[in-house]
Amino acid sequence: MIYYNEIPPPYGLSGYIKNFWALDVYEDIKKTKTINILADKFPRLVIQCLNGTSGTQNADTLEEVPFASLCGVASEHAKYIMHGRYSHIAIRFYPHAIKEIFGLDAHYAMNTFLDLHNFWPADFILKVVYAKTYHEKIRLLSDFIMAELQKRARKPDKLVSHFLFSGYKNPYKDTLSDYQISERHFVRRFRQTVGITPTMYKRMCRFEVSLQKLRTNNFNELIDISYEFNYADQSHFNREFKLFTGLTPTQFLSLQRKVEESNSFLSE
Repeated sequence: MIYYNEIPPPYGLSGYIKNFWALDVYEDIKKTKTINILADKFPRLVIQCLNGTSGTQNADTLEEVPFASLCGVASEHAKYIMHGRYSHIAIRFYPHAIKEIFGLDAHYAMNTFLDLHNFWPADFILKVVYAKTYHEKIRLLSDFIMAELQKRARKPDKLVSHFLFSGYKNPYKDTLSDYQISERHFVRRFRQTVGITPTMYKRMCRFEVSLQKLRTNNFNELIDISYEFNYADQSHFNREFKLFTGLTPTQFLSLQRKVEESNSFLSE
């Protein structure tokens, strides 16, 4: 049996946190599953609630993932192995939140799982692990993050924030002209805040909406998605989709997915 639930953040953190999400997998301890992580513009924090141990490892290197981890923007796909019974509480942040909450240049967290103990006290992390309910875990995390934001008192980069939420829809050169800033300067600021370049962010946003189309079967033929989102042709869409997922669109549609959230899913 699998339990999955998304919980909205408290009002005071809605500009930094997209949502909390809880996952419980009640399976035979000898069984394993694969966590397929797709490219994702939303950084995430994951605290595994397994008595201070980790239940996941990289499928290629077999390296264990820290039981409390922080991962920045994922610009590439990856696979992880989940062992038997599993439980976690996680946070999906908006792209700018890593720098503002943790004081970390976001590109250092890109495509990797950093040990959360490098940023937060070990006793607090264990307090979250052993909290009896998800409601209590979320309250603890929300209060701690709110205190961190007040302590750091960082002002968001207004140009980067504008690009993240609306500027990416416009032609890139027009955006730079509107901002009255050189491309080199803007790229540097954007990478520090988000972890990737503005151009990669635009590509990931396009991938995200095409992925949603596939998931909801809201299309007649795959080529319709290619043209709707301004891919050069079907081949271009296939290449871009495989870069971000490790699968072609056809393979993705045929794969049995037990549970899926924003940009990851469980398979046998």
